[in-house]
Amino acid sequence: MPEDVADGVKSIIDLIQTKQPKSKILLLSILPVGEKPNPGRKSRDDINKLLSKFHGGSVEYMDISTKFLETDGTISKDVMPDFLHLAPKGYEIWSEAIKDKVKALLAETEKR
Repeated sequence: MPEDVADGVKSIIDLIQTKQPKSKILLLSILPVGEKPNPGRKSRDDINKLLSKFHGGSVEYMDISTKFLETDGTISKDVMPDFLHLAPKGYEIWSEAIKDKVKALLAETEKR
């Protein structure tokens, strides 16, 4: 259930914040799966909606899931050859999507 997954992620966030209270957490959306839209994607979208509620304070949430989709909602084999695991092009999309946020978080950390 989406709630169970979100609860698990929240537990991990809480543990990190307890052990490293000054840390910044970049929480990313769960990526889509399957060549075409499917029930698994719907479930992941539901989880992402719940995860987005953790944004705030030391937690930065980014939904990058749509960056892996073609305009028709499919996933290219160039991005995920088995429609689950990222190919080099998928990792390029991922890194491009988060690089500015990572730089900003690191800059904030250096200012402290």
